[in-house]
Amino acid sequence: MNYYIDLIKNKLLQKPIKEKQRILMGTFRLPVTLFSILLLLTFLLSCQKETNTLTIKGRILGADEQPPPLAHVHAAAMGQNPLKAKYRVATDPDGRFELHLPKGKLWTLMVTAVNHNPLKIPLVLENNTDEVNIRFRLTANLYRNDFAGVKIIGDWNKFNFNDAQAMVPMADGTYSFEIYITADTVGYQIVNAIKTDRSVNGTMADHYRYDGGGDYISVLKVNKGMVKIKFDPSKLLRGEPGDMPEIAFEDGEEYQNKMMEIVARAESEREKVRIAMQNNQADPNFRYDLFPVQILFKKYMDQQPPLLAKFAALHYAELIYLGMQPDSTSFKRVMELLPLQDPLWALKPYLIVDVYHIALGKEKARELFKKEKKNIQDRRARAFVLVDLGMEALANGDAELSKKYYNDLILNYSDIPAIIPAIKQLDPNRKIVKGKPVPDFLVKLLSENRWITSKDLKGRYFLIHFWATWNDESVKQIPKLIQVYRSFPHDKFGILSLNFDMKLSKLKEFHKNKYAMPWWNSFIHELHRYDLRNDFEVGAFPYYILVDPEGKIIASNKELQAGNLLSILKRYIR
Repeated sequence: MNYYIDLIKNKLLQKPIKEKQRILMGTFRLPVTLFSILLLLTFLLSCQKETNTLTIKGRILGADEQPPPLAHVHAAAMGQNPLKAKYRVATDPDGRFELHLPKGKLWTLMVTAVNHNPLKIPLVLENNTDEVNIRFRLTANLYRNDFAGVKIIGDWNKFNFNDAQAMVPMADGTYSFEIYITADTVGYQIVNAIKTDRSVNGTMADHYRYDGGGDYISVLKVNKGMVKIKFDPSKLLRGEPGDMPEIAFEDGEEYQNKMMEIVARAESEREKVRIAMQNNQADPNFRYDLFPVQILFKKYMDQQPPLLAKFAALHYAELIYLGMQPDSTSFKRVMELLPLQDPLWALKPYLIVDVYHIALGKEKARELFKKEKKNIQDRRARAFVLVDLGMEALANGDAELSKKYYNDLILNYSDIPAIIPAIKQLDPNRKIVKGKPVPDFLVKLLSENRWITSKDLKGRYFLIHFWATWNDESVKQIPKLIQVYRSFPHDKFGILSLNFDMKLSKLKEFHKNKYAMPWWNSFIHELHRYDLRNDFEVGAFPYYILVDPEGKIIASNKELQAGNLLSILKRYIR
């Protein structure tokens, strides 16, 4: 076949038009039937290419029902970061987009837009779907009520958060910043304007560009010299807590829109819980009411098609991370809908262990994991199961078995970012292990203006606490730490808090205006942060290590969270 194709190409290049026509009609030693077959094959290949492509198109509107100045749709295979996606398309001025993806995969879509919160959705479709048309209405950014701490970053400091500069409040309620610029454009973002730690576009811009992380950069056309940038809060498109995005499949199946309702409700609840917990962080007994959303998701768990029921079950189970008190009956229903080998675990693979632990109990769940681990289709879900079995072996003191799981994970699953901290915990050569001495260190205390080492911890039980004021979970747990600290004599128990804020002034302001933290505190300079975190194998904040009076590690991190610290200390301190 290739011979005939090359023959045609070569001869056509050398012949006049009439001769080319004669060749194509088959008079140049090429049977008409063969030529017809070639045309048919070309047609069939083009059809195959089309049917192997999933087309996603639609429209993006902002909270004001208008197309945002700039928006993007990003698509990544399930489990990959959509913000670093290979597939990305910008909207046109009317907010419309069209994106072409390979079929046969589960996809995650991320929708980003100027002035709006990013929206991530799992795209779960039937295998025969060729095209979907989706309409999005996004929620506007949640801005602070007080902009006194607003700062700016930009091209001049390579958008470095550590070098963010304060904007000057003006009499008219705006905030101003001046900088000398040598180029004909300058890009900038505003820091401390919204209720999370994201940097966002400002209110003054000639156009925008995507920042690669879910937000946008305001770009100004300027002349060389001093440039004045103004931030005007009166021009902001403001969102409210509890705002729900709208996601609708145009001409789609009813179950698809129900799935998008689940996504929108989950996003809204997550934001409302975050704000409620932030506003009630001083109350250790505060609980957010998740009952209405539980009822909604459980309703969809009993509906058809099975794809909708499974989708709802995953989102129902995830409510435990927002504070839902789980019950084994409901989680057995989740387990029935999603057996271990179900490929839909790819949507939320980190849930598989918790779902089965709650439904069956840890012992029975792990027995099932051991029997069925090879049958788990989703690779990331299988990795989480292997981590759980490895942790069980480690807790039981079975060094040989835990090393076996460690080797399997390091060889076959170390490319999965979510399990890297767990792999480090299973490392037989790690330092932070029960029974080992606490690593040596040297830090300076704030209150006493003196340096201490690991030797200074000996003689009483000590909790080493790694944290930062910019980390919401760290701040949330401070009242619990105060309660624990006051529960024991200080000659038997102490706390050493190691703070990783960018500036010492932030820590001092926190101690003055929020919690005094009446124990040993140290601010870790940026030159020593990496070494200290590496030596103590610190992952996410907050991070805890409990040391006995001989300087040996009793427990660390997860064992000491979720209210476990007080009960563990009561076993040792009498």
